[in-house]
Amino acid sequence: MAGIHIIAPDEQIGPQWLEQMLEDRATYAEEAKATAKGKKSVVAAVGPEVVRVYQFDGQRHVRDLRTKVRNNNLAAVLEGDLDDFILAYLRETEAETAWDEPLA
Repeated sequence: MAGIHIIAPDEQIGPQWLEQMLEDRATYAEEAKATAKGKKSVVAAVGPEVVRVYQFDGQRHVRDLRTKVRNNNLAAVLEGDLDDFILAYLRETEAETAWDEPLA
């Protein structure tokens, strides 16, 4: 998506700004073409990845979006009990690497 660049009074507009703007436009055009063809975007999203969702109202749970693990003990997770999430992540990465290893 397009971004907004605010220039402070003491900041100079240089060629880097123009290059970044052209690069952003090219990225946006690639994403638009991929979306029009029904494909996923080939460009990685900018910004932090959402790892966990904390639900404070209603069912009160924590979901890990990478491993699909759900923990209903919200208070314990907020106090630092992340063992379920860490173990699930380690199992998932170990399973992925096991397929890559040759059989002995």
